[in-house]
Amino acid sequence: TQAGLQSAQQTLNDQQESDIDSDKVAQMQAMLASGSLQVDTEQLASDMLSFFQN
Repeated sequence: TQAGLQSAQQTLNDQQESDIDSDKVAQMQAMLASGSLQVDTEQLASDMLSFFQN
């Protein structure tokens, strides 16, 4: 329902933002924008499968 969605959104808004490392986010955004972020896709896929199979 709309009231439920609004309640959930308010709860998210009320939570402290300290869980988010703004410096790390900015660093990752810069790496993505510059194309310097390198990902081992094979390892990523393996780790994702392991995570979701447990």
